[in-house]
Amino acid sequence: MGKYYKYFKRIIDLILFFILIIPSLVLIVLFSIILTIQFKSSPFFIQERGLTLTKHRLKILKLRTIKKDFSKVTSENDIFFKP
Repeated sequence: MGKYYKYFKRIIDLILFFILIIPSLVLIVLFSIILTIQFKSSPFFIQERGLTLTKHRLKILKLRTIKKDFSKVTSENDIFFKP
């Protein structure tokens, strides 16, 4: 590979990032507004995932797509039931 490949790839990565970040942010804001109106609460929640290399839990900010009190709607025979 050429000696400029690393720099060329980085420039392409940055260009694609800036092209894609604007539509992504617009969609996130739009869905946040819709979810706030629909659920009448915060559209975001924090989910903890597995351990990192330094033994810390990873926290991920996610869009809420199910109501908080969804367990009142499900039953034990439902596909959404989690024991």
